Amino acid sequence: MPKTPKNSVPITRFGGVRVLQRRIQRSTVIEQNKEKIAKEIINLSTSRITDVMEWKEGKVYVKNSADISDAAIRSIERIKVTPTRFGDSVEIKLWDKPQFIKLAAKASGILDERADDVRTPSVIGIIMKGPEEKPKEKIIDLKKKEQ
Repeated sequence: MPKTPKNSVPITRFGGVRVLQRRIQRSTVIEQNKEKIAKEIINLSTSRITDVMEWKEGKVYVKNSADISDAAIRSIERIKVTPTRFGDSVEIKLWDKPQFIKLAAKASGILDERADDVRTPSVIGIIMKGPEEKPKEKIIDLKKKEQ
């Protein structure tokens, strides 16, 4: 049996051979589709509700499905239609936009620390100074002085 170096990490720490092979396979799939994933993240972070709906004269209208782009359709998380006595109520919810903006910023390196920021201290020294004590005023009783 061959000797393993002392600083090597056992493969069981990663979940075994099969789990490790699946992880490697997933990472190659992600690597092959990196451009598609980046485009999808950008589409989700730049989509707007006006891509799906429009306001005219104080009324809200849902656009025809033929007029909605594929990117806008993919940005829709849920559509809920509730019948009411005044007509159908439509609720359209888009995917969480701040989450995708943060993900896109992190992937592009915008959120990474700059080299010049690394040298600056993360804790700033603060010296707290309390109010200075005023000298106590001497109270003179005029009645006692007159006596």
